[in-house]
Amino acid sequence: MDYQKRQYKEMLYYISLNKSRMLLEERLLLSQQHNKEDNLLSNMDGIERDESGLPDKQAFKNKLSTINGFLDFYVNGHYTEERITVAKKSHDVTMSLNTRDFGIESNNETEEVFTESDIFLTYIQQGNISGVEKISGEKLASLKQELNASLSKISDKYKRTSDPSHILRSLSKKLNVSKQATVSPDKWVARHPLNFHLDIESVRSVNLFTDAKEKSIKEINLLGFFNPTLDLKGSDKEAAAILSKVPDSIIYKKEAALLTELNKERDINIVHLSMHGWFNGDDPKYSKLLFAKGKKDFSKDDPYVLYAKDMSQYVTLKNKDLIFAAACETGKISADQQNENELMGILRPLTANRNKNIILSLWKVNDNATKDFVTWFYQDLARSHVIKSAFLSAQIKTRDKYPDPYYWAAFYLSQAY
Repeated sequence: MDYQKRQYKEMLYYISLNKSRMLLEERLLLSQQHNKEDNLLSNMDGIERDESGLPDKQAFKNKLSTINGFLDFYVNGHYTEERITVAKKSHDVTMSLNTRDFGIESNNETEEVFTESDIFLTYIQQGNISGVEKISGEKLASLKQELNASLSKISDKYKRTSDPSHILRSLSKKLNVSKQATVSPDKWVARHPLNFHLDIESVRSVNLFTDAKEKSIKEINLLGFFNPTLDLKGSDKEAAAILSKVPDSIIYKKEAALLTELNKERDINIVHLSMHGWFNGDDPKYSKLLFAKGKKDFSKDDPYVLYAKDMSQYVTLKNKDLIFAAACETGKISADQQNENELMGILRPLTANRNKNIILSLWKVNDNATKDFVTWFYQDLARSHVIKSAFLSAQIKTRDKYPDPYYWAAFYLSQAY
């Protein structure tokens, strides 16, 4: 194995290739649907392809020499087919929601279950792999226990206070991870607030192929949808805050925030979605966002909601500088062990659609803290035109006002260039 031979660049190439698999499959599917050829990772990775069509290994290593402050997580393991029995929620129930909430739908069926054996942490600093750590056995079990216990407390608005993972904090110090870094999580690691656990200011990347230098955006042309279900007071405040910072924004509020408005071609580069939604853990392609008239239930045929499976059909959600989904749990990638293993949910189609920056949340966010975060984000973005710095600045300001990680660590920025 490359790890045992200390051939870390070789190891990282195959790790990055593996982590690209589902994204490559999604883009291939989209290209087939639209009857046009797609170079898959081209236009984003800046890496030449070899005769087989895969990213060229030497070109990958050349790019590696330009990377600084990148921490890669890779969960190694195997698949087995098992019958998973879980309580099935009734599809007939209309759920009462008071926050930007996501429900979890599940049922009984046989799935391929992923069982991890190791986690590899690889840190790149100034173009070199400066450290690699392997976690397995009892230490791996302890890490999962720490992270899950912490998430259970952080994401509960009544518990909240939680300690960071001692294992990740110690590894962050051992690897000498810089205060600002890009983190590429993998599988179930992605559900956790890594900036909190690692004690760094971080943004995310799907894999090393998609990592690139931050670029400023020339203009801010924003399209926003706010409070379509009429029960999100914080969403109304977000709209007002955005208009105060970006007065030329196209804004649809309450009954006017219809899904049909999303499908009109416009000269915009930022889409802001502030609304309810569901993450469907049993069938992630039916995860959805509720526009005006959308039903708060588990239906799969509501014409007034945006399903993850349909996001590729909307030109407004393609090739944008930023998609900001200011709703609860939009950044979840799994709800159970069956689906813990890959890039799922809303993040997958938005990344496959070649959006450069995507801001999503890990749990049920607080309305007031979200309003403040959004206000500070667009305030800084209007000044700097740099999405990464605006995100990190807003997160720091939110943390200063709301020290509990429940408030400030909920959102993450995923970048793909």
